[in-house]
Amino acid sequence: MKINGNRLVQELGSLGKIGFSPGKGVTRLAFTPADTEARAYVSRRMAEAGMEVRTDPLGNIIGVYNPALASGPAIAIGSHIDTVPEGGQYDGALGVLAGIEVVRTLRDAEFQPRHPLWVVSFADEEGARFGTGLMGSRAIIGELDVEELKAATDLDGITAYQAMQEVKLNPNEIGQVRWREGDLRAYLELHIEQGGMLESHQESIGVVEGIVGICRFDVTYVGRPNHAGTTPMGLRRDALVAAAQAVLAVREAATDAGDENTVATVGFLQVVPGAVNVVPGLVRFSVEIRDIQQETIERVAHETVARLTAIARQSRVEVSFSTRRLVPPVVLNQTLTDYLEEATQRVGLKYRRMVSGAGHDAMSVSAVAPAAMLFVPSQRGISHSPEEYTAPDDCAAGAQVLLETVVSLDSQE
Repeated sequence: MKINGNRLVQELGSLGKIGFSPGKGVTRLAFTPADTEARAYVSRRMAEAGMEVRTDPLGNIIGVYNPALASGPAIAIGSHIDTVPEGGQYDGALGVLAGIEVVRTLRDAEFQPRHPLWVVSFADEEGARFGTGLMGSRAIIGELDVEELKAATDLDGITAYQAMQEVKLNPNEIGQVRWREGDLRAYLELHIEQGGMLESHQESIGVVEGIVGICRFDVTYVGRPNHAGTTPMGLRRDALVAAAQAVLAVREAATDAGDENTVATVGFLQVVPGAVNVVPGLVRFSVEIRDIQQETIERVAHETVARLTAIARQSRVEVSFSTRRLVPPVVLNQTLTDYLEEATQRVGLKYRRMVSGAGHDAMSVSAVAPAAMLFVPSQRGISHSPEEYTAPDDCAAGAQVLLETVVSLDSQE
C-alpha cells in the first residue's frame, strides 16, 4: 500500500487557502470564521474517507474508521489545524491530513483493520488567540476547566468561553470531552520539524524521543528614573543597564549549566518610562528555559536567578521574579518510537532520533495513552511564517511511515 502523495499535497494546498492573505500567510486563530471553515473542510475529508465524524463540546474533531471486524482500543493519528497569526500551511495541518490519507489508503486497498482507527484534529493547539496552548488536548486529559476558559481572553476582550459559544460549541460540557485510559492503543503525530536539523543533515525523518519541558518566568528590575542630561553616570540606578547584562547572563547560564539540548531565551523586554531623555527606572523582561531533562531545567533556572540577582546588587537596582509557566518534559513511548523507527527503515529513509524543542498535542495525550511522534524537514528551518515549506516528497514520506506503523500496530493483539 502506498500513500497518494499528490492527493495529500493538493489537500494541504486547499486547506492552506483558508485564512490565507497574500504576503501574510495563513491566519486561522481558534474559533474564528477561518478556523470554523477549516474544521468544516477537514470534517468533509474525513467523511469522504469513510469515517464517522464527531465533534466534541470543545471543538476537537474525531474521525472514526471502525469497520465491522474492528474492535478494542483505537489507533489514533492526530495534530491540529489552527495557526499562529501570519503562519504557514504545514504546521499541524500536515499531521491531520496525513492521518486522513492513511485511512483513505487503507480503505482503497480494502484493508480490514483489527482495531478502530481515529484521526483527530485538536482545537486551539497554538494558543495564539487566548494564550491557552494545547487547549483541546489538555481538555481530553482533564487539565482544562470552565473557569480557565472564562478567564482566557483575546485582544478584543472576548473570552475563550464566549468564542466557543459563538461557533455553537458547548464549553459547559467540558467534562464530556475527557478520554479514558484504555480508549487508545496508540497515538501517532506527524509534524514538520520547525527547525533545521533534518535538512542540514539531509535526512527525511526525525523519530522523536521526547518533548522538552518549559520554565518561563518574568523578571522586574526597579531602579530610579531621572533626567538623562543632568544625572551623572556614577549616580545612576539604570534598570536597563542591569537588564542588558541580564540578557547576556541568561544565555551564559544556559551554556554553562545546561547541555546541547538546553536553550534559554529573553524574548520580551519592556522599558519604563521609555523616553529618549529619561534614565530607565523600570524594566520587565521574560526568561524561558527549555530542556528534555527536568533536573537540567531546574539547574539552569537556579543559576539564572542567582546571576540576575547578583547583577541587580552590583547595579544598585531591586529585582523580583514571577513564575509564569512550568511544563514538565515528556518522554514519549519507547515501544511506539521503535515502531516508527522500524517503519522508517522499511521504507528506506534516512532518519535520526531527536528531541522536540516545541510543544505538541502528543504531550497531553501521553498522559492517557502511549504516544509517539515523527518529524519531516522544514525548509531552511522556518516555521510559524508565510515562508514555511516542506517538500511534497517529504510530506508523502512522513505519511508513508505513518501508514507502515499503523499496519504494524494493527497486526498485534
